[in-house]
Amino acid sequence: VIRIRFAPRRTVTRLAMRDVAMRPRAIAKAVSHALAHPTRECAGALLVDARAMDDDARAVVDAQPLFHGDCAATAYEEIALEQTARCAATRGRVVVGTYRARARRGDDEDATTSATSEARLDAIERALKRARGENGGNGRRANAFEVTLDAAGLVRLGTARETREGGDATTFGVVERDDDGAWRRSSTTRAVVRDEDLGVVRELVRRTLDDADPDALAARDFDDHFDDARVDWTNAAFDRAVDAALNRAINS
Repeated sequence: VIRIRFAPRRTVTRLAMRDVAMRPRAIAKAVSHALAHPTRECAGALLVDARAMDDDARAVVDAQPLFHGDCAATAYEEIALEQTARCAATRGRVVVGTYRARARRGDDEDATTSATSEARLDAIERALKRARGENGGNGRRANAFEVTLDAAGLVRLGTARETREGGDATTFGVVERDDDGAWRRSSTTRAVVRDEDLGVVRELVRRTLDDADPDALAARDFDDHFDDARVDWTNAAFDRAVDAALNRAINS
């Protein structure tokens, strides 16, 4: 008797054309950053592969934590964004937007964004349009956006006990320019964490929550670096952990 064993079917999340795809490295860093400061407002930058700008400028492959606590615009803001953009360029990446976690206070109800976030998005959008012009682009993909990390999504990716197979993808709200040019939460665009990536993301995030773990991770931002210059704001250790987790997932 010949027995044929079929591999279990993997769930594949389908994205709409306007959706922002949050890849494991990006969402794991952003969620870890937010959960490390659950009572503070957190902000960070979102990065895409520079080679994909013409075809897929909404596949976010990495994130850079910027600040926690006082996210008001300061000279440090310009320094952090400039350093982030320079570091991203050495890795073939481009800053295209931001993420924000609003300390779990009514974050699901607010359809707008803060003045500081708007200024940050304006600066990123100007840089994108300038870069597109210098490189002969038409600006078609030069629109910035902000991903809003709400409490429910943070819990689902970081602290929920159950593991899921199949079902709906985890989604977050997206702030982008409306038809009048104002920054507003979109009713049609989502930031999506693919269902097939949940295992890797949860593995990484949970390693940041266990202080007793000798291999504990941390998503460091510029506030951490300005407090202690020895802190690596580029998060090289986190990146190595992501690479290892992705390799294990591929080979499993």
